[in-house]
Amino acid sequence: MTELVSGRRLAAILGVSPTAVRNAIRDGRITAQPDGRLDPDAARREWTASTDPSRSRVRTSSKVREQGAQPAKGAQPPDEPAQPSAFQLHRADKEGWTAQLRRLEYERKAGRLVDAEEVHNAVFTLARTARDRWLNWPNRVAAIMAHEIGIDPVTGKADANSVAIVLERMVREHLTEMGQETLNLRRPR
Repeated sequence: MTELVSGRRLAAILGVSPTAVRNAIRDGRITAQPDGRLDPDAARREWTASTDPSRSRVRTSSKVREQGAQPAKGAQPPDEPAQPSAFQLHRADKEGWTAQLRRLEYERKAGRLVDAEEVHNAVFTLARTARDRWLNWPNRVAAIMAHEIGIDPVTGKADANSVAIVLERMVREHLTEMGQETLNLRRPR
């Protein structure tokens, strides 16, 4: 085990102020022993794991980085590779989400993405127009159909009004069936 040091000595080892060390102990970023002394190697690991490297003034020489603050005699380097700190994991996660947002913004500006509400409104308008045209169609074509199929409206065998009623009923049934379908805007994968 490394020799325990005071907070002032740890500050000198890390290259920070004693106040920074006191604040780190108070905030729980580094752990002090019950007597207040600190393990320099453990404190450096805790400091590194809980501090933004770009904002930390802790600078170490290559000798300290390789051997630790005060290595014990016969100390062996750890067998396991260094794990990323919690701060580094959160930073990587944030950077990933930021990249995703930038990619989506690029895709939108490039015209590859459209606003879902705009698509919904356009489809609704298109469907409403199609429905209105279908509903008006029987009245437009009933007389033409009666004339073309040879039904005499004077004899009463079949007139344009009865053809319109039958066609309208059939078209409404068809529209009801079509209205049961749902619109899925997601592309199949």
